[in-house]
Amino acid sequence: EEEEEEVGEEEEKHRGGKQLMTDADHNQTLDLLLGGRKNPHNLDRPKRSSKNFNYQFFLGNIVSRPTGDYIHGIHKDWKWNFTHLERHHGYIQWLFPVFESNGANGHAHALGKAEAELIRGNLYCAFNVVRNYKLMLNFYGFRLKSIVTGELERAPLIWASRFSNLKCRSHNNLRINRILTSLGELGFDIYKQPFLDALRMEIDNGYLGRACEQSY
Repeated sequence: EEEEEEVGEEEEKHRGGKQLMTDADHNQTLDLLLGGRKNPHNLDRPKRSSKNFNYQFFLGNIVSRPTGDYIHGIHKDWKWNFTHLERHHGYIQWLFPVFESNGANGHAHALGKAEAELIRGNLYCAFNVVRNYKLMLNFYGFRLKSIVTGELERAPLIWASRFSNLKCRSHNNLRINRILTSLGELGFDIYKQPFLDALRMEIDNGYLGRACEQSY
């Protein structure tokens, strides 16, 4: 309980933190990252469909289940709620779908290869892939320093407590494995190695246990 109170105080310090890049900056950078396949100013979302559940979730048309939210709601309301992100076990399969299965969440859906193409080919969805990644990086104590290269840095003020949480709660290693797999299958391989490098550096620094290293 004492740890949660300490984290809560750190969360409050960051709720009003200055944004390093505007949404417009992100959109323009993502357009470059995706090879200019989409106009960064054309963010119109297709209509709701009964198919391609992951695609529809990334478009903001449906909520994650169970007891979840729309993707923009997760980005807005869950980012600093570390206790909720830790204890809720049904959102990670929606934020980071993979080809193999829906994991332990019977309400989620395995990612289809054609669906992955739809997600990475639509700038609105691609932007949400990056926002999903940034959400979880923050949870683990990291920050995306470069959206183009994937370089990471420690998240100011919160990194020590978040590293401690990761070290003590090993189920997060399974989540990180899923994140890495999903990034690759969604076409964002550029982010995988920098994440691994950052984790290994903190393992070498003694902030993360060797059990983490054996998991990735």
